[in-house]
Order: sequence, then structure tokens, then C-alpha cells
Amino acid sequence: MVERLRRGGVLRPLALAILLTILFGALPSAETGRDLWLRYALIGEAGLRGTYARIASTVVVSTASATGAIIAAELQRGLSGLLGVNAPLVPSVTTDGALIVGTPATSSVINGLGWAEPIARAGREGYVIRSAKVGGHAATVIASETEIGALHGAFRFLRLLQTRQPVGSLDIVERPAMPIRILNHWDNLVDSERGYAGAPIWDWAGLPDRVSPRIAAYADRIVFLKDGTIVNETRLGNGGDGAKEPAGQESSQALAVSM
Repeated sequence: MVERLRRGGVLRPLALAILLTILFGALPSAETGRDLWLRYALIGEAGLRGTYARIASTVVVSTASATGAIIAAELQRGLSGLLGVNAPLVPSVTTDGALIVGTPATSSVINGLGWAEPIARAGREGYVIRSAKVGGHAATVIASETEIGALHGAFRFLRLLQTRQPVGSLDIVERPAMPIRILNHWDNLVDSERGYAGAPIWDWAGLPDRVSPRIAAYADRIVFLKDGTIVNETRLGNGGDGAKEPAGQESSQALAVSM
């Protein structure tokens, strides 16, 4: 077809533009890849979306702590993106389809289920995900000894939806295979490239007064990977050992607190 567009070796620009529009116009818009596996793209199968929406129609989680608030927000964001529905945060189970998340200490429902043995088996960073009856209503319960473990379980549930797994009759007990997981991150204190990795991902110049939103996004992905420890190794530029200067220490401290 391109050959027919050529007249005497000259390619007609307008015709080429039309051809490229036909060939590539239907492709999805470019993505940055920033969301990684937390990209909650709408599930294409309407029937499956409806099934999932009936199983997870409301979210029941205590938001008294910062971790509890993160659990609620991530579940609502994930369910909205994957299913295209609003799963409201409610204080108690009144209908079928409640997604209950927490610990025996933060949830009276979880405390009354009699799951002490599997929760203990999952450990402080593991979780139990089970389909259950709560007050006569069908529900899905994500329980752990700690809220961090419950957060891990929330991510695991969203992953089940992302991978189109059946979630109507769940009985999952999981714990990390290794108690200590370390992410060794290298960055430059100075505004120079990190080899082939590009410019520093932190806004060191703005710290400690201005904390970039990408720090919170970075921490979200670390939590999903269940990394318990973060080691932030700084590769110094030509200016010397900036990490030992008071300003560098304050910036590193602000970064750690934000995580």
C-alpha cells in the first residue's frame, strides 16, 4: 500500500498520515509503567466483573490507624479500577458481599471467628483470606496478627482479581518465606545520572521540606513486595561525602519517615 502512495519517489505526507492513523489509531494510549503490578485496569469481561462486584461490594476496615486507612484506600482504588464500581467503606456487615479486613484487635468480627490457629500460623506479616458467613451474610475476610499483614492480604486479594481467579470460596493461609527481605536502593545525592538508570528518583534538593509524591508511590510497591527492611545506599557524586553532612542526614531522615 505504501508503494502506491509513492509518485516519482515522493511519499505524499497526507496519505502517509492517514495510513499511520489507520494502523496505530486503535492502540491504547502510552503508559509510563509507573503503577507496575498495582495497575488496576478495568476487567474486560462484564460477567466476571459482575461476579466480583457481588463478592466485594463493601469494605469493612478500621481506619483508626494510618495503616488501616491505607488498606481501605487501596482496596477502594483497586476495586474501582478493576470493576468500575464504588465499594463504600461501611462500619459493619449488613448485606452480602462485605470485604472485611483487619486483626483480632481491630475487628470484633475477626476476633469472634475463632481463627486463632490459622492467624498464628500465618505470622505477623502473613494473612488468612477466607470466604465466611458473618451475621448470616456472605463475606470475604482478610485477617492477620498485624495490620501490615492485613495490608499484604489486601494486595493479595486484589491480585486474585487482576489474574481473574475464582474468589467465591477462598481458603488461603500464607506467610513470607523469609523473615527479612531487603531492598537495596542506590541513588545519588547530587543531581546526576545513576549510570543507565537515569536521574535520581528522589527530589533531594527539595528534602527535607518538600517530599515528592513519588516517595509514597515507591513505598506502596515495596509493601506489595512484602519488603520488611529498606536499605537506601547513596552513591555520591563528585562533591564528596554529602550523606555525612547535616543537610544530607536531615534529607535521609525525611525520606525514611515518609516511607
